[in-house]
Amino acid sequence: MSYILDTLYGIGLKNKIKEWNINVIDKNSYSLVVYYYGYLNSSKVECTKIIYSHDTHNNHYQMAVLYAQQKWKDKVENGYNTNIEIIKNKIPMLNSKKTVLFY
Repeated sequence: MSYILDTLYGIGLKNKIKEWNINVIDKNSYSLVVYYYGYLNSSKVECTKIIYSHDTHNNHYQMAVLYAQQKWKDKVENGYNTNIEIIKNKIPMLNSKKTVLFY
């Protein structure tokens, strides 16, 4: 079983577009939270967190999904968006087509 959240986009250094993905994979006795990040159309860095169950109220998969949802929500609160066009419109270099006239 796996749980995949929508891809998020943000603005990085030098106004480059960043891409961020997160998903949860159930491995029976534990769950993996895997997220990828990097600049659009380039290689991504992969990070993995292992979640084990330590109590009887929540199983490891439920805890991993809640963890992934919170990480996703934190990114959105920090300016990331699922719509890449919104991010592109926030980048000054892509938006401004100023013409300077000299007389």
